[in-house]
Amino acid sequence: MGRYPEGMSGRTAMQFFQEEELTLGVNLGNTLDAFRNWSDGVADETAWGNPPANQAMFEAIKELGFNVVRIPVTWMGHIGEGPDYRIGEARMERVAYVVNLAREAGLKVIINMHHDGATSSPVEEAGWLSIGRSLGSRAERARITAQFERMWIQIAERFKDYGEWLMFQGFNELHVGDWGSGDWLQYDVINEWNQVFTNAVRRTRGGNRFRFLVISGYNTSYRTAEAHRDGIFRLPNDPTPNRQIVNFHFYQPNNFALFTQTYEWPNDYWGGSRESIDNIFAGFREQFVDRGIPVIIGEVGPARYTPHNRNPGFDEANVPIARQNRLAYIAHVYGRARENGLVPIVWENGGRHDANAWEGDFTLFDRHAGRPNTDESAEVIQAMVDAVNNAFPPW
Repeated sequence: MGRYPEGMSGRTAMQFFQEEELTLGVNLGNTLDAFRNWSDGVADETAWGNPPANQAMFEAIKELGFNVVRIPVTWMGHIGEGPDYRIGEARMERVAYVVNLAREAGLKVIINMHHDGATSSPVEEAGWLSIGRSLGSRAERARITAQFERMWIQIAERFKDYGEWLMFQGFNELHVGDWGSGDWLQYDVINEWNQVFTNAVRRTRGGNRFRFLVISGYNTSYRTAEAHRDGIFRLPNDPTPNRQIVNFHFYQPNNFALFTQTYEWPNDYWGGSRESIDNIFAGFREQFVDRGIPVIIGEVGPARYTPHNRNPGFDEANVPIARQNRLAYIAHVYGRARENGLVPIVWENGGRHDANAWEGDFTLFDRHAGRPNTDESAEVIQAMVDAVNNAFPPW
């Protein structure tokens, strides 16, 4: 067998991304990450209107030009009492089954710990993985950290014989309810948990000694590169070098790409001009890619311009120009991402979208049939593929 377990190699994370030509991904959102409600945070695969994950969906992802799938996973509601915090066997095996479906389709896969850290405001938390409670009590921080460690040991143990095509991401968008970019105190927790995550995976040995690990900053913010430059975000010490991947999310400007409160782009709202986008992406290249650390944009828009709670000014007459601007945004953002060595992974959330939604419509696929759900979605998907294929990465 040689030095490396079956399915693992001596490639660095950057070599893996380059040689496997990882350029574009999609999220299987609102599926294994879905949960029933804020007061009963039990993970439930079909709770948010999507069908169970199926082979047709993964085959479509691969055939349409994506090569990475991020499968967000929420574990809460399937966790036993401490100190063992044992994950229910049925939940673990369902996640493994879905991961195997993606592998059968020929995709590289990322799994994580998603809405276990769900926080919508400083007073509303569904998740147990809480920065706010950790900052409020040393005892609570120790308890939460112990649970986080114990759960990642279990997840890593279950998947330790899987090849390097399976990557782990420690957590998703952890914040104290401010949706901010983090201060030194909040980053102290983030840095600790990234180190705990790394240690937990590595201690299970097997293939996990060499597994690629996805590391995120506070709120998975687009300001993570700035936080690293300023020294408040630190990559964890890893006994196996060159196996880290940095992750951030990008919905800028959020009045266009996330909430679709405007059909106009470019605009200068929250880092949404062409120049701002270019500077943000260049920052990730300088801080990480140029130092041999690959970067994924683990969630990225843009949504479709639709009527919903946060868009009371929706006007049907603006739909054609909104559609043109959406395609222009994709050409710029996805192309610039590729030019800076970043891998965009579009947020696709499947299920029903209606006027009660709080954001624009991110659906692209018919999850039952495994195909684009509209002609516009097919056009959007092709624009993403063309944008990365027509751009040249820094290497």
